[in-house]
Order: sequence, then structure tokens, then C-alpha cells
Amino acid sequence: MVAGVVMGFTDIRETGYIDMLFVSPKFVRRGIGSALLREAENRARIAKAPLLYSNVSITARPFFAHHGFVEVAEQHPIIHGVQVKNYRMNKHLF
Repeated sequence: MVAGVVMGFTDIRETGYIDMLFVSPKFVRRGIGSALLREAENRARIAKAPLLYSNVSITARPFFAHHGFVEVAEQHPIIHGVQVKNYRMNKHLF
């Protein structure tokens, strides 16, 4: 947070699942997403999760791939009645 403005946020479950990772458009390409992902990975390692995994959007796929995640499945979930495309991506930790 800078001057009360949220730059980004993420979450991580003890299982290693990243449900969301968001960086405000005002702060993209400044390393904030990478820092958030590093923190999520550190927390997963402390929890002894064997891998990080997430359901990643088309636009986020290159970011996660750059950070060592591997696509394991293309998915087509229905969210609020609309079918979307995303990708299950994993990163093994141990």
C-alpha cells in the first residue's frame, strides 16, 4: 500500500493454492506481482505444500510461466453463467 492506495494483493492456502493475484493497473510492470508471488511461495514452503497451483487467466498465463509454473490443463469453467477459458498451472516446490 502506498499513501493508502492498494497496489496489489494475493492469497495462498496451506495446500499451495493461489486463489487470486491482482496488481492495480496503475502499478503494473513494477515488480509488485513478482513480489507477491515470491511471498506466496515462501508461505507455501513454510506450510510444506508440495506445489503452488492456480487457475490462471489467459492474460496471466505468461506471467506465471515466467515464474516457473507449468500448464497442466486448459479449462472451461462456467462462472455466473458464462463459459471462460483458463489454465491450471503448477509449480513444484520440493
